[in-house]
Amino acid sequence: MLLDRAGRVDEAIATYERLLTAWPDLPDAWFNLAILQRKARRFDAALASNQQALDRGISRPEEVHVNRGAIYSTYLRRDDAAVLELQTALGLNPTFVPALLNLANIQEGFGRREEALALYERLLAIDPRCYDALTRYAYLKAAASPKDELDALADRLRRALQQPGVAAADQASLGFALGEALDK
Repeated sequence: MLLDRAGRVDEAIATYERLLTAWPDLPDAWFNLAILQRKARRFDAALASNQQALDRGISRPEEVHVNRGAIYSTYLRRDDAAVLELQTALGLNPTFVPALLNLANIQEGFGRREEALALYERLLAIDPRCYDALTRYAYLKAAASPKDELDALADRLRRALQQPGVAAADQASLGFALGEALDK
């Protein structure tokens, strides 16, 4: 991964490929190769390497499925395949926050407001400090909520903003969501 950090992704890929030619039963190496291939925009190769990681018994297969889902949704625009990957990840680990967040984002993008809200609520019950989820939830909720729910949402956003250690980017997102809720 030193080559990757140095911006030498192609060399890092070649190194992993040599390693895996000699020792193909290293699932973590297949997963790392897939991440590098994704960076290099070699999406079919990344999907194949992810499959190798799964076939060889990687210890956290839900991570592989999320990575595959991201490739399908972000780069290949195969949202149905992405949803299947994310649902598979959640079947393996129902509390896996990255899978919940990505699936909620896709549902939101499809215009499936209620499904997205339910996923964000589920995620926030697991990780109340997932501010990306809280922000997206707030925008969806603010769009069609009565005043008492908007007041509760504004209070929740204020409490999140008061938490110690909230990153500046999260503070900005939460602040804009709070402004939206108050505006409504």
